Amino acid sequence: MTNLIMQKKRRALHSIFSIGLLLFASTIFLSCLPGGASSKDGASSGSLSSDSEVDSEAEKVFYVRTAEVSVGDMDDIISLSGEIYATGRVNAVPDINGLLTKVLVSPGDSVSAGEIIAYVDPSRPGMSYAESPVKSKTSGTVTAVPAVSGNQVSV
Repeated sequence: MTNLIMQKKRRALHSIFSIGLLLFASTIFLSCLPGGASSKDGASSGSLSSDSEVDSEAEKVFYVRTAEVSVGDMDDIISLSGEIYATGRVNAVPDINGLLTKVLVSPGDSVSAGEIIAYVDPSRPGMSYAESPVKSKTSGTVTAVPAVSGNQVSV
């Protein structure tokens, strides 16, 4: 019997809490709508109760100048500074470690896939090997050559 009374009390408290929460949420929701918040004199801000309110809530006006399309010279020039980076970039690396002996390209040169762009000497003290060519992986334009002849390079 006491269990039944406790369940009824819980349901009643739950119902009261739910109704209160619903009223609170609807009040917040309605106050966020245009015309839902009250002004100082008690009138709704969305109502047209006086001319001063209409003036204070005037719409923003944007002026636009239009012209007919015509062929002509562009007189306006915008000069900006910045850096441009290629969207596709491929680094050329040697097949073997060694000393870079010859660099055959410079920035701005056009290369084709498989073209020899440098030579690497893989020789070590006491050993002598033929120079190994470094080939371009793709066709394109050389953007930078970070190494110079005499630098040690590695794979």
